[in-house]
Amino acid sequence: MLSVFTNIIEFSNELAVPVCVHEPRLVEKGATISYGVDLKNVGRLSFFLIEQVLKGVKPEKIPIFVPEKVSLVINNKWAKEKGYMIPNELLYIADKVLE
Repeated sequence: MLSVFTNIIEFSNELAVPVCVHEPRLVEKGATISYGVDLKNVGRLSFFLIEQVLKGVKPEKIPIFVPEKVSLVINNKWAKEKGYMIPNELLYIADKVLE
């Protein structure tokens, strides 16, 4: 799946078209912006749920988890190179800005 996004990012860079993705590490590979949950944290929660099932805990006793935080990562370097201006309000609230 990552290779598909890599191809999309490369194509969008050639055309100078911004691309929004779901995972922060894709911004570091050239995407313009990402907004989504921390997949490492989701993996930890999944491990906990699997562990509960394997221990024989009844499903109604297993808590429901919802990711607590979404992360906004912006590639401002890309935006500047391609002639786009990211609003300061977005840069201010972003969890990480690549310059």
